[in-house]
This record gives sequence, structure tokens and C-alpha cells, in this order.
Amino acid sequence: MKESKDIAVRVAPDAYAVQTPLMLKTDDGLYINIHEAALVNYAAMQLHVNVATFQLSSNLVPDATGNKAYLHAPFATPWRTIIVSNRATEILASKMILNLNEPAKLQQTDWIKPMKFIGVWWEMQTGKTGWKYSDASDNTDAAGNLIPNEKHAANTANVKRYIDFAAANKIKGVLVEGWNIGWEDWFGNWKENTFNFVKAYPDFDVAALQQYAADRNVNIIMHNETSGAVTDYERQLDTA
Repeated sequence: MKESKDIAVRVAPDAYAVQTPLMLKTDDGLYINIHEAALVNYAAMQLHVNVATFQLSSNLVPDATGNKAYLHAPFATPWRTIIVSNRATEILASKMILNLNEPAKLQQTDWIKPMKFIGVWWEMQTGKTGWKYSDASDNTDAAGNLIPNEKHAANTANVKRYIDFAAANKIKGVLVEGWNIGWEDWFGNWKENTFNFVKAYPDFDVAALQQYAADRNVNIIMHNETSGAVTDYERQLDTA
């Protein structure tokens, strides 16, 4: 397969590839889990299937310019792990991945509150709605305002519907993706300044939704897409 150089497809272009963890089950009921641990400053691994022999090979996912890692010697590569069990629940309960990682450096962890959450996200993945408020960044009216495409999912009314569902089903959080400006041309471009992590689209009322969620004992979870522009995100992080 010819390798594409476009920034939008700087991944392993293979229809038979999967990123770990990969869970397999043999015909006789044996479960096999392949994953990695202590993945620090290193490229993630993908597994590729040889459709003729059913063998697996690994490949590191490159960055936008094709490089797979930037290292200073001495350096330790991540662990590759294989867990085998007759029961899938035993693989889930295994502490192997945990023990192969460095111990937690946080002294206080009582501020961490695990929760279930739902998200304004999957309906966009299925094409029912979308992330962007307008069809293009230059699709504006005479006053320079974006012309809405009426498919923007992260709008006040729709998010309230999710909050109501979360409250009714005792789900603690609602994550909202696509609420902030910049989604019209964020993907596959060599852009440094893509998103504004402070300014919402006109149909998303941050203050009203925060209060609406709080009144129903639900948390709003901010989703920030960086589009790989890490330095741009770091400049806005405190303000956001």
C-alpha cells in the first residue's frame, strides 16, 4: 500500500490494523489480551494482521512528519504485554499493566472523583448532527457572522436534553464536544491557531447550561480538542 504523506492520515494506513488493547478469544474459549504498559514519550503500538497467515506484527504510529519517537539515551521502551486466561473477567482483574507502570507520584488523591458520564458526541459520529456551527469558516453573512448549518449538536437546547437524561438516570456528568469556535476547518490542516477555548458558538450558552446542570446535580465536562496544536493549547489553558 502506498504511504500517504497528508497530515490527516499520518497513521498506519491499514484496514486490518487495530490499536491495543486487543482481546482475542480462541475457538476453545481461551482469552488472549495484547497491550502495552509504561508508554511514556513513545509512539503507541498498532497491530497488523497478515490475512494469509493470521500472524500479528506491530508498528509504531508516526507523527505528522513520519517520525515515531524522539529519545534521549539511555531510554527504556514500553513493555509489551500478553495476558492469557480461561476467563475474561480475570484479564480485567489483572494487575499486570498497573504494576509495570511507575507508582503514582500524587500524594493526595482524594480530589479525584470517578464518575459515569454521557456525551454529546456519538450522534455526531453517526452523522445525525455535527461539530461545526457553519459549513465553512468563510461562510459568513454581511456582518461577518458565521451562517449556521442547523446541524450543530452542541447547542443549548440539545445539551439540556442530555442533562435531563443524566439527572433522571443518576449519571453524574455530561461531556460536550464541539461547543467552542473553530470546528469549521480544524482537521487535516497545518494550523497552529485552530480553536478558541474560551469563546463558545452563538447557540451554546455556557453560563445558563452550567446553572441548569448544577440545579440538577449534574456536572458539565468541558471537551477541548487541540488538533495537535499543543503550544496553542498551552497558551490558552489557564484562561480556558
